Amino acid sequence: MASWQKGTDCCSWEGVTCHMSKDYMIGLDQSCSWLQGALHSNSTLFSFRNFQRLNLANNNFTGSQISLRFGILTGLAHLNLSHSSFSGIIPMEMISHHLSSLISLDLSSYDGVYLTIEEDRSFRRFVSNVTQLRELALDRVDMSRVSLTSFTNLSSTLISFSLEDCLLQGTFPINIFHLPNLRILSLSSNSDLTGALPQTNWNSSPLVRLILSYTKFHGPIPDSVGNLTSLEYLDLFETEFTGSIPPTLGNLDRLFALYLGGINLNGTVDFDMFARLKNLESFYLWWNLNVMLPNNGNCSFPRLKGLSLLGVNLTKFPYFLRSSPELEVLVLSGNKISGPIPEWVGRVLSSTLTCLLLSSNNFTEEIPSSMCQLSSLRDLYLLDDRLNGTIPRCLGNLSNLSGLSLSSSKFTGEIPSSICQLSSLTYLSLSNNRLNGTIPRCWEI
Repeated sequence: MASWQKGTDCCSWEGVTCHMSKDYMIGLDQSCSWLQGALHSNSTLFSFRNFQRLNLANNNFTGSQISLRFGILTGLAHLNLSHSSFSGIIPMEMISHHLSSLISLDLSSYDGVYLTIEEDRSFRRFVSNVTQLRELALDRVDMSRVSLTSFTNLSSTLISFSLEDCLLQGTFPINIFHLPNLRILSLSSNSDLTGALPQTNWNSSPLVRLILSYTKFHGPIPDSVGNLTSLEYLDLFETEFTGSIPPTLGNLDRLFALYLGGINLNGTVDFDMFARLKNLESFYLWWNLNVMLPNNGNCSFPRLKGLSLLGVNLTKFPYFLRSSPELEVLVLSGNKISGPIPEWVGRVLSSTLTCLLLSSNNFTEEIPSSMCQLSSLRDLYLLDDRLNGTIPRCLGNLSNLSGLSLSSSKFTGEIPSSICQLSSLTYLSLSNNRLNGTIPRCWEI
């Protein structure tokens, strides 16, 4: 706000937008401006009645309610009060009657529930009156009193709809998935929210992001999900979907994030079904499944940064990762992988890998010395395997390592004193091995 100087033209101030032909403000962006304290109803902010855009996001107005005086700004099209610690009851009636021209509204908060929609009737009126709405974000607003049937009247102009952690209860209306312009739908962390995905007539949706994690959405994942060819982000983590993974998921070649962990899916998954997803950056697939890895080199994910195949009955190491040089996180715990840890892991991923979890497998032989080339590694968990030999002294070169577990294996020999060089180490477990010798001096009390 250094440009806000007395005696200067306010239209030149940072964050201020003025009408092109008239000297009055139509927009104010003071997001992330370290503003703090109460926003009172007599604030001069409410004297600028020509505002079309107002952004006060990411400030600290602790103790402030959303004033009814916002209703004076009848020309507002974009209002963002998110993550600024407003509290109390949202005046939905005021918004419905005086801010009916809104195109975007964001009242979200980062953590904790500070704002409340007190009654269902006022939200229904809001939905009916604000007919030009394209973006609505109410993350962590208490909406437990709102009937989900009110959503059925949402405007067909809606592009983005985000209600994360809103204490929603009941069944989500299936017609929302058919809104003709909806690109973003995020309902995560509503543990009492149920619903299902459309099983038919889901062919022309422009959805780009679909986030249903930590809800009770259930039923099968329909084959028609493969028709959502604009989809880039699909998160069904920790839901109650059942059945098998439809092969049509492999049609979604724009996907960069796919989270299917913690779901009660079953059956055999031929990993080749994902071979077309060359844009994948993050892929989580957990539990109950039997994943068959490809035998040839046709499967590659050059942009992959995170892969978690946890407890999916793998019997061999995913060698396609040799063509994923950007990989940062690799989780293969709880499988049946046997043989040595591939030597190429340390070479190919030497500068990128930060987390390597290979616990509860059937790995044998020694830890390859190439593992000591993983200069960015922060977490290394190899517990409950069948690894043997001595603990490599060169592990002491992994200066970023904060968590190391080699317990319940068959390591022999002494604990290398080089481990004392790991200044960032906060967790270490070497129990249930065949180690001998003295404890390194750096651990002596």
